[in-house]
Amino acid sequence: MVHIGATELKIILFNEILPLWNKHAEGFILRIDDIIMRNKDWCEIKPQTPDCHAILSPSFYKQGKGRQVFKIGSRALVYFHIPNNIYEAYDQWCEKQEYNLLVQDVSLLSHFFGCKVLNA
Repeated sequence: MVHIGATELKIILFNEILPLWNKHAEGFILRIDDIIMRNKDWCEIKPQTPDCHAILSPSFYKQGKGRQVFKIGSRALVYFHIPNNIYEAYDQWCEKQEYNLLVQDVSLLSHFFGCKVLNA
């Protein structure tokens, strides 16, 4: 049985995915508080009092003659959900980065070819 709490689990998982996010996002800062942890049923995993057993996921399964049996500790699957507002901020940030690169490229070309660039 795993006794890890939601707070500790989120810190561990965040530290594991952060290098991959940083490589993908190329500079957009993602904070641990920006992410929501969810279980396989898409329910939010929040710290409890006491904060332990965060990944125990109760579930039901059928056993003979349609009888449902309650089982604790089936697959421990944790999703990191980036809410829409955070992803939209990331998307806008990407657009701004692309625009800045375009402006920089145009400025370099105008300098190289000696032409004047109109400001947008």
